[in-house]
Amino acid sequence: MVVPVTVQTCFNAEILVLAFTNITNVMDSNNVQMGRMNRTAL
Repeated sequence: MVVPVTVQTCFNAEILVLAFTNITNVMDSNNVQMGRMNRTAL
């Protein structure tokens, strides 16, 4: 019973890391777009 739980935990952790990376990438791209718009407006 211990092994499946460990695998499940690792799997969940991997999903969390992937989700966090995706969110960070989206935030970065949004910041870049905002910076471009601000430069264009100025």
